[in-house]
Amino acid sequence: TRKKLSESHRGEKSYLWKGGISPINERIRKSMKARDWRIAVFERDNYTCQNCYQWGGKMRAHHIKAFATYPKLRFLIDNGITFCAKCHKEFHSLYGRKDISDGQLKEFISN
Repeated sequence: TRKKLSESHRGEKSYLWKGGISPINERIRKSMKARDWRIAVFERDNYTCQNCYQWGGKMRAHHIKAFATYPKLRFLIDNGITFCAKCHKEFHSLYGRKDISDGQLKEFISN
């Protein structure tokens, strides 16, 4: 039912339609597929931050392999990890947003 309702208000049918000016990246990140991926990552990790082990609250599903660099891995559940908002912000302030290695993620979690 949700999916049908969502599809009935998409694109030109939406009252917010402005002629298809949204960037493709934004459309992908706000898609139902991305939402389902986030929920699946959260459920797999039991809504627990994999760094500080905080349960619940503001959680972020972090892509292990970068969203922009690895388009084929975007929606694989194994390419996600749950961080609380604080740890996610700290991770990106330490390592940036591009060219993050698996070693950096392991280093961050082990500290």
